[in-house]
Parts: sequence; structure tokens; C-alpha cells
Amino acid sequence: MTEDELDFQRKVIEAKMLLDTFEIPRRPITLSAHQFKKKFGSNQGYSEYKKRVKKERAEWDVLYKESQKLNKQKIRCLTQVSLSDEAFQEAGKTAKLEGLEVQDILSRWIELGRNS
Repeated sequence: MTEDELDFQRKVIEAKMLLDTFEIPRRPITLSAHQFKKKFGSNQGYSEYKKRVKKERAEWDVLYKESQKLNKQKIRCLTQVSLSDEAFQEAGKTAKLEGLEVQDILSRWIELGRNS
């Protein structure tokens, strides 16, 4: 996927997350050959099935892992410091521009607050 397509997909996900009914789907799993045969009656098409699930899993990783990583980071940061969502977003942007982590930006802000 190109960067524009990824941004579009992320925006769609964010819009869906605004709805209370939307839940992030779990990461796709592959059935074993035995489970596949039991479900569909034969092993024909198992290799195509595995390829399809592998592709879905890669797409899921691209779309959802980043948002989950950011949520974990936000929770970790917010438990250490009282911070509003806007301040966290600003710290994230600053960290991206400077190539640092959010924790480094927050510690810098705390030091600046102590010195002033």
C-alpha cells in the first residue's frame, strides 16, 4: 500500500472508532490443515487459504499495530504525568520532528517548567 492509501485507511478506522459499535477486529489466525479439512471437508485450497490469511495478517499489522502502540505509549505516559490529550498530541508531533521519544519531550517540558 502507498502512504496515501495507508493514511486513508487510518482515517476510515478513526472514523469508525468514533462509533460506539465499532471494535478493532482480532488479528487473523490460520487454521491448521486438520482444522481446515474438518471445516471444509477436504484439504483442497489450503495453500491459497494460508496465503490469503498471511496477506490479511500483514494488512492488519500495518493498520492496527501502530494505533495500539500509540495507545500503550499514551497510557504509560499519562500514568506518570498529568497530561491532556492535546498536550500528548503536541508532544508526539514534536517527538516526530526531532526524532526523539515522547518521554524525552515530556521530561524536557518538565525541566523547562522547573527552571522558569
